[in-house]
Amino acid sequence: KDTSFANLQTSPLEFKYDNEGLIPGFTKRIEGMKKGEERIITIPPEEAYGTDPSIHPLGNKTLHFKVRVESVE
Repeated sequence: KDTSFANLQTSPLEFKYDNEGLIPGFTKRIEGMKKGEERIITIPPEEAYGTDPSIHPLGNKTLHFKVRVESVE
């Protein structure tokens, strides 16, 4: 809720929805989004990179994304 996206530069990111490389929390929160839809999603560490920062630099971090679906194929 405290994340501001106002001054951030964005760029398109192409991915397959069923890609095993996506973190589980991201997949879960974009499910059902339609073309043109936008939402801010928050992913707790347990649904991202885990709670151990020695395993991944983003371990034990809550992630915030602003997502807009540009196209669905």
